[in-house]
Amino acid sequence: MTIPGDTAFRRRMSGAFGDRGERWLTELPEIIDACVARWDLRLGDPYPDPSYQIVYRATGPSGDLLALKLGVPRGELRDEAFALRSWGGRGAVRLVADDPAAGALLLERLEPGTQLADVAVVDDDEATKAGAAVFRRIAEAGFRDDWEEAKLAVPPVQTLADWGLDLDRHLMEHGDDGPLPRGIVQSAATAYSSLHASTDRKALLHGDLHHHNILLAAGREEAWVAIDPKGIIGDPAFEVGAFLRNPGAAFGPGTDGAARTRRRIDLIVDETGLDRMRLVDWAWAGSVLSAVWCVSEEGREGSSWSWPIQVADWILAAR
Repeated sequence: MTIPGDTAFRRRMSGAFGDRGERWLTELPEIIDACVARWDLRLGDPYPDPSYQIVYRATGPSGDLLALKLGVPRGELRDEAFALRSWGGRGAVRLVADDPAAGALLLERLEPGTQLADVAVVDDDEATKAGAAVFRRIAEAGFRDDWEEAKLAVPPVQTLADWGLDLDRHLMEHGDDGPLPRGIVQSAATAYSSLHASTDRKALLHGDLHHHNILLAAGREEAWVAIDPKGIIGDPAFEVGAFLRNPGAAFGPGTDGAARTRRRIDLIVDETGLDRMRLVDWAWAGSVLSAVWCVSEEGREGSSWSWPIQVADWILAAR
């Protein structure tokens, strides 16, 4: 059994979770042993370059290919398990079992696990069509007529309105000298609120559905499936924004970003039947929200917010 010992991973966990992260790193060998015993697993090596979770290749008692995902126990992992359980493998990786108290998710293993991002740098049209098919399947699996009531259940499910509050917080915390143009954030907050209020049918969404979170799964009827959902209730058209902002490598030197963005929107509308104007408006407002999150994470001196703002400009040009 290999436990990541690189300082970058440990520093990241400590920086994000403080004492909880340090304690989790210390307890990780015991957590792994308990999961192996509980689910009768044979554990292989972890996938390289862990971010805020570590994922081990595993084999079940019947030889089934599995993946054991471990992280600091928190709402994000709870919501991920809830979303995967709700979808039942439609458009997304299958959840086999979970232990919220341990921060553990047992998932089907996706092989070969190629990221859709690798396709986008070679054939962006093909990648966009594949991504749009995943959007559609997840939305269809996530439609319910009683989500407003269901979100009050355990676990509580966030809505897009909850996320939109971050636009208002940014406006309250930053004056006219903030890193983002205040007028753009104000316009995004207004559009975001109006879009959510006018959504007539809500679904349980992924919330971060882009090329790096869509993997190739040989042997599945659905060749491409999603991983790492946030689990949030709202208008399916919201999902497209994250896809339009990724992967950065698909917008290399000489690429007309506005033309590529317009082409992607055309293909997604054709595949999903989503209303083009709602898709564009959600993608624009969501990209500004992404920029706000960048500022929140990095502070006023950060610069990563410039990419979602650039994509937001291309989205407006595609109207």
